[in-house]
Amino acid sequence: MIKKTLMYGALSFLAIMGMAIADTVSGNSESLAGCEITNSMQNGMIKLESYFLDDDAGTGRYRIAVQTIGGSNNINSKQSGRFKKKAGETVHLGTAQLSAYGQIYNVELDVTFNGQEYKCSKKITPSI
Repeated sequence: MIKKTLMYGALSFLAIMGMAIADTVSGNSESLAGCEITNSMQNGMIKLESYFLDDDAGTGRYRIAVQTIGGSNNINSKQSGRFKKKAGETVHLGTAQLSAYGQIYNVELDVTFNGQEYKCSKKITPSI
């Protein structure tokens, strides 16, 4: 009986939280749009990922540049491409693996979508 009560309590809590989150997102009258750069550690390397989100459907292009700041190895890498997306879809633009040993990286992402420009940047400092 106690297990069922706890289970139902947990499910109720999750349902309430889900409604609160949905209400917060749907209550926003402005369009959600932008680019994002994320990084995480994976197998001793920095995993770098880039994304673009917009409420509208359309086509776009992106350019991502990664440069080292100091350190013994200099990296100046660029990648670009085109993408097509559906309304509300988040587009995964790319993934890269970077050395986590003694390097600081500056990452810049430029996206043009339906004639609108978006810019993101991030400084990545490994913590090992």
